[in-house]
Amino acid sequence: MIGIPDIAKNMWSNNTILVTYLTCESAGKNGEFFYNSLTYKTAEEGGAKLAIGFADIISYGSAERWSERFHSKLKAGAGVWDSMDYANSDVHFILLGNDSIRKCYLVRHDESVNDNMIINRYINSELNSIADTYSRDLRSDDNILKNKIEINKNEEDIVIDYLKQYDSEFDINNYFIGKSSIVSLCASNKEDVKQIDYLYVTLKIGDFYTDAGYVAKIKDNKIVAIYDNNINVEKQKNAIANKEKFFVNTNSADTKSVKERALASSKLENVSANEDVKYYYDIKNDKKYVVVPIRSEIDDGMGGKDVFIDTVQYEI
Repeated sequence: MIGIPDIAKNMWSNNTILVTYLTCESAGKNGEFFYNSLTYKTAEEGGAKLAIGFADIISYGSAERWSERFHSKLKAGAGVWDSMDYANSDVHFILLGNDSIRKCYLVRHDESVNDNMIINRYINSELNSIADTYSRDLRSDDNILKNKIEINKNEEDIVIDYLKQYDSEFDINNYFIGKSSIVSLCASNKEDVKQIDYLYVTLKIGDFYTDAGYVAKIKDNKIVAIYDNNINVEKQKNAIANKEKFFVNTNSADTKSVKERALASSKLENVSANEDVKYYYDIKNDKKYVVVPIRSEIDDGMGGKDVFIDTVQYEI
């Protein structure tokens, strides 16, 4: 999706408010933003006031889940930037491929376009705080960080220290840490940049990732919020206590068989399943799954390849 500005110029009319590209490399590559990307050109000269895109290869499962969360906030009346923030705060993305789905960019046409513009009206971002609806599984104390924390040492250490105070039984050895960002920039003023960084502390029991954990939000070198996304604390503790049941033989014939079934069930062409599978524990329903990434490459018509990644999930 890189280097095709002519498409961006002709695709949208001048009254288009927002264009969202849920496609691989629509804003850049390898996590880096490109100024000749489809997303940038769409906002710069392609008729749209706002354009959103991603700077890496993203899986179908990630894009679908991101879209559901993003549009649910838009429908509720939140602004574009707040809706992106909500969509990118989902720890489940660690399961569905890499972190690149959260490396997304919002490009404004010029300084007059407010970050929180939505169709037919503006929404004050101060009224769009996601603190009260941040996660479907929040405890009553939605924002456990009441004061901003200046980052004066490794940000991971700061968050871990805070979580140890919050939960006396917190053990970082039971968690997986990931990082990512969302960025807003202006096409007419490339120095007008806003960024939110995230640190994800996701519960991982043995080989199995989960939807539970914590999300720390970082702005202007300060930790401005830490959110509790735990689902069922007692069930989680019981699973950790029986961690030996959550390890799998990753080189087993069963794993190879699952990959073969996934390839056979795919409707894509030129498919392969060379990426490592991941394992997922659905805490709420007490079920285990293996998640197989299916990769497809097709000619892009310009001498290169377009990549499509699907995710197939099997209960085990």
